[in-house]
This record gives sequence, structure tokens and C-alpha cells, in this order.
Amino acid sequence: MTKTSEVKKRLRENQRACRVRQKELIEDLRRRVRELEDRGIQATKEMQCTARAVEWENNRLRALLSSHGISTGEIDNFLRPETKSHLAWDQGTAAESTEPHVMAPQNVGQVFAGDFTDLGELQAESSITLAREPATMVTLCDKAAKIVAEAHGHRDTEVALNALGCARKTKDCVVNNVKIFDIIGQTL
Repeated sequence: MTKTSEVKKRLRENQRACRVRQKELIEDLRRRVRELEDRGIQATKEMQCTARAVEWENNRLRALLSSHGISTGEIDNFLRPETKSHLAWDQGTAAESTEPHVMAPQNVGQVFAGDFTDLGELQAESSITLAREPATMVTLCDKAAKIVAEAHGHRDTEVALNALGCARKTKDCVVNNVKIFDIIGQTL
């Protein structure tokens, strides 16, 4: 064989090997694209399944809150995206949340003083007023503890009362509804 024929033979072999490598590379890329597409489809299915589960859970939580006297409007207001005014309000309530959420009858009287002429009458009516006002921002501690306990899947209201910071001995103990949502979001 002459030198030129050897060179031509080597070139043909190199070109053949190059075409084989290109074909293998293209097949590998196609396989990887199929895998990524399959993963994307699987991820989409998982996201849809998770979204359905979250929607079901949200509906159940809304029903639970509604059954305990928290209005749909109040829930919707709580779930609105935060604005600067919400942030300022949250910071104000965050400082309050470290203190026990006990409202003595006299303090309740100050909130509803316009509806009553006598403080004695007010003290007798304060818990009833709170119970029949679904749009208020507070809930009786016993009721709040039941909500929290049920949301966490147990019936131990003592743990929930402690988490809410409620004084067990006080008849008119109330807690801010925002605090209820915060505790529901936590693990007891």
C-alpha cells in the first residue's frame, strides 16, 4: 500500500468512527431529553396531586373554622396577601402575643361599653356578646382550644390552651383569632 492509500484509509476510518460517535451522542441526547420530559410529566402529576390534597385540606380547615364561628369573610381577610399595613399590624400583635391572652370582664366592658349602661350588666353579657359576634377578632379560649386540638387531630385541649396562652381559671378568657391560625400552623 502506498502512503496516500493508507492516509485515505485512515481518513475513512476516522470519518466512520466520527459518524458512529455522533450517532451515539445524538442517541444519548435523545434519551436524556426523553428522561427529562418523563420527569417533567411526573413532576406535573405530583404537583397536581399535591394541589388537590392542599385544596381538600384547605376546604376541611375552612369548614372546621366555620363550624366554630369564624366567618368566611374573616378567613378571607386573614389570607389576603400582606401589605405594609398588615405587616405593621402583625408586628403590633407579635409583641402582644408573648403576653397571656386573658381579657378580664372589665376590659371586655371597655370594648363593648357603647352597648351597655351598667358595668355589672356588661360583665354578665360579655361572654354572650363575644359568642354571638362572629366578625370579632377574638374567640373564647375554650372554643379556640377545641379548634386547635381538632386541627391537630387530637382532643387534648389542655395542650392547646397552654399553646394559646390562656388562663384556665378565667371564665372570660379570649384569644385573638390570628393567634389561633398561628398555633394551627405550628406543631404542638
